[in-house]
Amino acid sequence: MSTPNDRLKIAASILNFEARRDGNGHLKVYSLPAGDGGGKYEVAGINERFHPVEAAHLRDLVEDGRFDEAERYAQEYIASYTDTADRWTDHTAVESYLRDCVFNRGAGGAAKIYQIALGVKVDGGVGPITMGEAEKVEPASFLPHLREARERYEREWVGRDEGSIFWKGLVNRWNNALAFAQGFLGANGGGEGTLGGGGGALHAPHGSAPDEVAMAFAEREKLGSDCNWIFEVDYSINSRKPRLFVYSIKDATLYKYKCAHGVGGENFSPHDGVCREVSNVPNSKCSSLGVIRTAENYDSDVVGEAVRLHGLSPTNSKILDRGVVLHGGAYVSDNASNSDDSISGRSHGCIVVDDRYIDPQTGGELIEWLKGGSIGVAHYGGKFAI
Repeated sequence: MSTPNDRLKIAASILNFEARRDGNGHLKVYSLPAGDGGGKYEVAGINERFHPVEAAHLRDLVEDGRFDEAERYAQEYIASYTDTADRWTDHTAVESYLRDCVFNRGAGGAAKIYQIALGVKVDGGVGPITMGEAEKVEPASFLPHLREARERYEREWVGRDEGSIFWKGLVNRWNNALAFAQGFLGANGGGEGTLGGGGGALHAPHGSAPDEVAMAFAEREKLGSDCNWIFEVDYSINSRKPRLFVYSIKDATLYKYKCAHGVGGENFSPHDGVCREVSNVPNSKCSSLGVIRTAENYDSDVVGEAVRLHGLSPTNSKILDRGVVLHGGAYVSDNASNSDDSISGRSHGCIVVDDRYIDPQTGGELIEWLKGGSIGVAHYGGKFAI
């Protein structure tokens, strides 16, 4: 059973999986393609066929420019609509994945997915037999079974497969929902995630550093580093907002910066500040997630002053060879108060900040602070996978 905060966090993840946004990162009304099955339009996945009243209200809010109100309304509606999953399990990680199933396939479809994964009779009703089997599951090992059951349901009950134009998006969605759910492992008996892991939650001691850099601080301790500067990049945060956090251990001071993510793969379109894909593959033009140690600074003919980065995790082991570095760029607009909420441009995988924080002539000190052995972590809401 989730806490009220986790309930809304899960709903927010579903909203962000579903949402189409405009150039300013606001929810927008999306006209559905033929064959989608959801009617004529949707807002944040709330379509006019199955949720006519709510979809119309969201459409009106968006068209009136009441974007914050639309975000809140959509999040709470998604939470309420998927609350049935809260009664099916005591494990937040499992509940998270089931809520995503409920939103996509309704309570009946989600129940069948649950029953497929549990290996019980598939009748779409979560009764004593289903609940009895559910009590036996270990969340960490059960979540992949839920992911497999979701695909089987789509193939055998819905009749969709690789021949569908929607298949690639569905697979991406199932995987993203799985990675998000795995972030709750360790919260209530699911097993602790580990730093340097690869998709599970990352847990770090708090109190030693601010929450924004607690994982980097823990990795610094683990590596036996005596560096004075640590940093984290949380790519689950929209690029309109600060998501690079730099911390001076000596001065106990936290600095926050906007930064770009890679343009590759699913990040090419739409350009709305959301990072949808990461990769460790050469030429992918995607950002990578994992533990980082900075190397020397140098003057690049392409990007100017930069700091080389070593990836210490399996998920970012190739960033040095890929030429993924920390540098400045005119396509990231930031200011001292972090009040500029324009969408950052995109890189070829590099961590890119506003030039002013790199160039010494404009007071830029990031390179001097971070070069030569600083420890960092790039993650997605506490995970090394999206």
